[in-house]
Amino acid sequence: MAAIRYERGDLLQARVQVLVNPVNCKGVMGKGLALAFKQRYPAMFVVYQRQCRTGILRIGKPCLYCDSQPWILNFPTKNDWRRPSKLEYIEAGLHYLVEHYQRWGIQSIAFPKLGTQNGKLSWDQVGPLMARYLSQLPIEVWIFIEPGDKEYYSPSQPRSPEAAILEEFNSLALSRELLERELHLSQRQAGKVARARARATFSTFAEIEQIEGLTRISLRRIKDYWQRRAQALQGPMS
Repeated sequence: MAAIRYERGDLLQARVQVLVNPVNCKGVMGKGLALAFKQRYPAMFVVYQRQCRTGILRIGKPCLYCDSQPWILNFPTKNDWRRPSKLEYIEAGLHYLVEHYQRWGIQSIAFPKLGTQNGKLSWDQVGPLMARYLSQLPIEVWIFIEPGDKEYYSPSQPRSPEAAILEEFNSLALSRELLERELHLSQRQAGKVARARARATFSTFAEIEQIEGLTRISLRRIKDYWQRRAQALQGPMS
């Protein structure tokens, strides 16, 4: 079973065997990530257009392009580029991938948030679905998300202590009163943390450290909380 890893940044720079390109079935890569793939891999785009014309590429049947490094998995998230994606389209493609990754020889793969950009789907819908299917793969799986996006895991997939503590802290940080009581922050400092949390979910501890106006004492108390929780989870963090 894969331990899904989440990353922020440029998917096209991921050092994996396969990059996933979200596409339509009409042979158009006109904007977003698909356009970036088209510009970087023009030969792939020619093959993709032919597969659309012949019906080889269709909903529920992603196509793997192997004549580039890295390989590219063109993953249909919508029929027509003018129309939104549908959750069942994403699920059909994920099911096909689970059935075929071994035959294709895929050892590592990086995904965007399928269907959530131009496809208009909610990450709160797509994230759990991707986690449920991709956690079945015994290979290296990366999902590229935006700062503040929630990280979803399969219920059967153990999370790292850091991920568990980060989720706890994000919940705690929504309340100034809880920050004062549990972390012994001053009212002013707790307010700074709570306002930062209200703007976005913390994705890493480094984002907490970068809160404007956070004092050394407050940061020390947050780190102490972090260490206590890590020890409680039997996974001390450095």
